[in-house]
Amino acid sequence: MLRTTNGSELSEKQIAEFQARLERWLVELRVAAGQVTREGRELVDESALDVADRAVTSAAKEFLFRQAHERHCLLQMAEAALDRIRDGSFGQCLACGGLIGTKRLEAVPWTELCVACQEKRERGELPRTPNS
Repeated sequence: MLRTTNGSELSEKQIAEFQARLERWLVELRVAAGQVTREGRELVDESALDVADRAVTSAAKEFLFRQAHERHCLLQMAEAALDRIRDGSFGQCLACGGLIGTKRLEAVPWTELCVACQEKRERGELPRTPNS
């Protein structure tokens, strides 16, 4: 069992549920990321378009590739969370070493920070890690 910041404990069953949820989410993200990348590559050949059409196509490609990049980042965070499940550190804040609340884990199972440290990061007081 792992005690969280709100005083509750994560049971083996809860950890297994988080793991299953993250694994399902990874599959969905991989499919979606691949689809977005393919859509970006399948956009019309720009050489046959006028200037306005090329601008629209370019903006659409940029949007699709940005979506693919964001999904790739989410994939990395989910994979890192699964690694933490495997090594027994799931639910522990990577910044302060404290425990992350169950409600936060339920809302964002790939999170690596407790609420206090996440707030610090959002204020620029806590640097980003390579996976975040």
